[in-house]
Amino acid sequence: MKTRWLLVAGMMCGSQAWACGELTTADAWVRLAPPGAAVMAGYLTLSNSSEQSVLVQGASSADFDKAELHSMSMDGGVMQMRKLELIEVKVGQEIKLAPGGNHLMLIGPKRSFKAGDQIDVALNLCEDEQQLVKFTVRESAP
Repeated sequence: MKTRWLLVAGMMCGSQAWACGELTTADAWVRLAPPGAAVMAGYLTLSNSSEQSVLVQGASSADFDKAELHSMSMDGGVMQMRKLELIEVKVGQEIKLAPGGNHLMLIGPKRSFKAGDQIDVALNLCEDEQQLVKFTVRESAP
């Protein structure tokens, strides 16, 4: 009996750990790159007004070979870019992915883009959830 109770309690705790809040996105845009560029950068605002954190664990797009979360920071006077495994958007938090900071790196474009084009990107959230976001290609920040 005690073992069964521990198993049920463990399953309940486990399901809470993987629960996912609701992510809201805004201002999604991709900077227009020169023809033949191997990468493009995507930016947006992530907001969480739900009662649980949201983990953004990566992204994908049919228009690119792969998509990764990246950060940029100064280290000893040198700008460094690093791949991020995830971004946690805590309850009530808003996170801006913006030039010079965290961003979405879109690698290996499968077609050419012009200003005004739309790019569909699926954000990988929490445990197997995805959220489709439409990014607009722009020449500069809005």
